[in-house]
This record gives sequence, C-alpha cells and structure tokens, in this order.
Amino acid sequence: MFISGVTFVPASSKNPIRYLVTLNKQDKVIKLKEQLINCIGQDAPKNIALAEVLDSHIARILVSWNCFIVKVRCCIYMH
Repeated sequence: MFISGVTFVPASSKNPIRYLVTLNKQDKVIKLKEQLINCIGQDAPKNIALAEVLDSHIARILVSWNCFIVKVRCCIYMH
C-alpha cells in the first residue's frame, strides 16, 4: 500500500484542493476515482476527468479506468 497525493481542480474559480488517498499498486484507476469522489463528498461533480501531470503540464488524459495505478505517475483531477 502507498499513500498518493492527488489534486482536484474544480472547473469553477475555486482553488485546487489536495487530497491524500491510500492505494495498492495493483489497484486500477477507477478505484482512485472512487476514493477521490469519497474525499470530496456531496460536492463531488458528476463528470471527473483524470490526467497525468509531469513538470506542471498535462502529459496524457486517462480515458481507460481499467489501467493499473502503477502506470500513473502524478494525477490531477478536473471536471
């Protein structure tokens, strides 16, 4: 198990919020999305996109929720 920091960036003008989630390297991205939604709570948006961020730039948008966490380096969430 490892603890990962994820940053949620709302589409509104609100400031980004950093959350800590606990995952296994064998977990899939969908589990990361579910944990983020649980952290956000009732204010969680209906549509969340997941992107991998490297050096402050979006490297790729993760469209496959079935890929393993071990393949994702740094995440930022937007809606």
